[in-house]
Amino acid sequence: MKYTSLLLAAGALFCATATNAQVKKKPVAKKTATTGARKSFKAVPITGGFTMGPDNLEYKTITRGKGLLNPKEGDVVELTIKQRIDDSLMVNSDMANMGKPVPIPVQQSAVKGDLMSGIRLMKEGDSTVFRIRLDTIAARAHQPKPEWTAKNAYVYWEVKMVKIKSKAEVQAENAKAQEMQAAKVAEQAATDDKLIREYLTKKGVTNAKKTSSGLYYVIHKEGTGPLAAAGKTVAVNYTGVNMDGETFDSSVDSAFNHVAPIEFPLGQHNVIAGWDEGIALLNKGGKATLYIPSGLAYGPQARGPKIPANAILIFDVELVDIKDAQ
Repeated sequence: MKYTSLLLAAGALFCATATNAQVKKKPVAKKTATTGARKSFKAVPITGGFTMGPDNLEYKTITRGKGLLNPKEGDVVELTIKQRIDDSLMVNSDMANMGKPVPIPVQQSAVKGDLMSGIRLMKEGDSTVFRIRLDTIAARAHQPKPEWTAKNAYVYWEVKMVKIKSKAEVQAENAKAQEMQAAKVAEQAATDDKLIREYLTKKGVTNAKKTSSGLYYVIHKEGTGPLAAAGKTVAVNYTGVNMDGETFDSSVDSAFNHVAPIEFPLGQHNVIAGWDEGIALLNKGGKATLYIPSGLAYGPQARGPKIPANAILIFDVELVDIKDAQ
């Protein structure tokens, strides 16, 4: 998640420096407490009832869950977190993640007394408030504290431990997800291959060749000199159409407002994989048609009405020039 580093990283425990001026002008503390997050913090007394934990991190248990084990390094915990400096709310994971818990890998603390130190004290189902002096954690993180904060201010975290997944569980889930993804990719590749072969038959194309990746190509004109090599800068003219014959882009048709060859370093993933592979089959002046399966194009991502999800793309290309990379 984008905000995980904000919650855990030593250098961002107090909100990014770039936002400090905004918070100073209009701190959350000046607003009326209308959100569930702010009311939740109001319900927790600021003083009293805290127990001193490791490295000056204090904690107050609000609710004890039924879990028996603390998270260990390598586990993944699912949490909801609200972070504030005194009464100024900085982060609310419920709002940022649409009410869903945030998955966080358990690792060594970046700074003594940070949130990760507290997470390792919890069990599944626990609700706990942690706090530490802002001066203390700022000094340990070698970071200036926000100018608008008061002397002796605290950093607070209100944490609900929703679930603890062991390292073995996480590995099993990842393995299963990868297996399912691989099966889905293989199924789509087989579908694409069938559709391309049917298309070639329908169009009477009998001289197409297929690479091991599933790319089909027909070279219409041989160029001169060596083949384009990875790392070289290539200049290519092209026209791209979908399987319905609709043109979606072109460097030679003024209707697309860029009548000039496209230049890019070959083999550096600056273009779709089908282009990196297909252009490398040509030398300077060569012309070809590339029949690119979706897995070598944009995959399940749609790129507008003419390039739907899992679209097979067809490109007429001409390798205009090959140059040394800048």
